Amino acid sequence: MNPFAFTIITLFTSIQFCVGQNTSLKVGGMAPDLTVHSWIKGEPISTFKKGRIYVLEFGATWCVPCAKAIPELTRVATEYKDNVSVASLFVMERSEEPSATQKPDYVARVERYVQKRASSIAYAVGIDTQDKLLVKTWLTPLGYRGIPVVCVINQQGQLAWTGTNVAAAIPTIKALIKNGTNTTSPIAPEPTNTSTSATVQLDSVLFSSRLSPYKKRGNTPSSPYISGYHWVRGIPELESVLDNVNAIGRPIDQLYYLAYSDTLSNMVPFRNVKNEFPDTISKPYLNSSYGKYWFRTLVEVADRTPFEVSKNSIANRYNYTLEVPTGHGSAALMQHAMRNDLDTYFGYNVVVETRLMPCWNLVISDKQRVTQHLFSKLPSKSFFSDNEDHHFTFKNASMRDLIAMLGSTYGYGTLDYGRLPLKDQAPFIDATGITNAIDFTFDKGLTFSETLKALNAIGLDIVKSERHMKVVVLRN
Repeated sequence: MNPFAFTIITLFTSIQFCVGQNTSLKVGGMAPDLTVHSWIKGEPISTFKKGRIYVLEFGATWCVPCAKAIPELTRVATEYKDNVSVASLFVMERSEEPSATQKPDYVARVERYVQKRASSIAYAVGIDTQDKLLVKTWLTPLGYRGIPVVCVINQQGQLAWTGTNVAAAIPTIKALIKNGTNTTSPIAPEPTNTSTSATVQLDSVLFSSRLSPYKKRGNTPSSPYISGYHWVRGIPELESVLDNVNAIGRPIDQLYYLAYSDTLSNMVPFRNVKNEFPDTISKPYLNSSYGKYWFRTLVEVADRTPFEVSKNSIANRYNYTLEVPTGHGSAALMQHAMRNDLDTYFGYNVVVETRLMPCWNLVISDKQRVTQHLFSKLPSKSFFSDNEDHHFTFKNASMRDLIAMLGSTYGYGTLDYGRLPLKDQAPFIDATGITNAIDFTFDKGLTFSETLKALNAIGLDIVKSERHMKVVVLRN
């Protein structure tokens, strides 16, 4: 099947989106200034000097892959010091203090984290403001919701590359150094709105979609599910996700998953910034399909060649974009339109059916140990959590806090960092029946087998099991 691009202009009264990239910041555009709370190591960077290349890594103290990126960042800072400035920017740090605090608690935590690794860090380190200006001006407009995120700024102050892996940025860095300061045209994302005939303004078109072959290497942000996101109205830095789809570099099976899976997040539920679990009664869009929908499409076709992909190759990857009039988005109509587009080009048969699928059950192995080591000793105390160098402490928590730690460390998709092979990746399910408040610690630096031993010590175990889930199945 030869890859090609096609554009559909049709009449729909209302349609909607998934997550996209804000046009205010994109590859090829000018990079915004860096506004931080403080710089705690190296030479501060506020603006980008002409003729200089900059590599920015956005991370956090609790992020395991961010810690693993330190040697790569130091190598880049050392090997290319004549041309490149490197900075690590700590974002998404939890704070228990009001926003007016002059030196919030998370600053000291980052300082301790950096001090422990001072000999390994040969670059500048900055900390985000309490109102998360770095997240608002960089990560959110680019479509990223997690970390690490790596950005390369060229000699003209333009965003030349963005991804999640420092090593993947090195070819871009080398190309910029080789081309000198005349590199002004880095590869930019394909336009999201294209007409095959006369020029038409989007506000006069009720629906526009585009499927094209992927041409740019590297990782790109993209939502794992389709949602209306109308609850973000009134939050300017998030409104870019409304009424559009921007699925970049996606394999065929992932495109079908967007079109046929649940319209709720399939990620393990966490507490919000106020340390409260989301109110899914008054805000049903904060519900999760975790453990209810299988996390990827099952491909049951005779010829699997079109589905073979590699992170180092652009083969068998596509861009799918959609834009609709502002305010007319709905997840159901969006999926309906996307299904029609995929059927027009690829033509696979798709069913959503219920199957017994693998899961990891968290169970009680020793009741006495659970009572002694897990149940909270101060049940009247309010919930408390903190983290220090990937070591999390929970007081008066619940079992779903433990499930959240397991799922976010050894889960699947963007939450799994290669800790488990694909065949073992599955949702974690609380099968203990425990309703008591619990106290526990969790070290995200441990391997799966090490975590299993730690759980055994407090009377818990993890066993492979099965449960019924909805599954997207792709056939000829």
